[in-house]
Amino acid sequence: MNQSLKQDLKVHTLAGIGTVTFFENFVLLDIEEGQHLGYIEMEKIHSIVSYHFEKSPYAYVFNRNISYSVNPITYSTLNNINELTCIAMFKSGLKGFDAKVEAHFIKKPVKVFSTFEHTVNWVNTFFE
Repeated sequence: MNQSLKQDLKVHTLAGIGTVTFFENFVLLDIEEGQHLGYIEMEKIHSIVSYHFEKSPYAYVFNRNISYSVNPITYSTLNNINELTCIAMFKSGLKGFDAKVEAHFIKKPVKVFSTFEHTVNWVNTFFE
């Protein structure tokens, strides 16, 4: 991770879900290995994220280097979050992974990258 990104991070652990790390304009989601994200888990995540950002715009960044599953219909709940500007995912190598299924349910910009740094660069374009 870039040194400039490491300063003043706020990290929260959600039991049975994973780690939520807050950056200036986005939240990084590191979901626990083997976990399944459904409505309940996404609601817990959204609750802490919306509290942190209040009414400021932000983005979700999902670390897909960790193996976990997501009920794709759950992504549709993100469409109702006015402050959410975009959703990005990163996975080293990208073998066997794309966001076609996710993009079908999400009506906000969605993109997949092979590195965290490229992900952050794209996300930051929404806040310039």
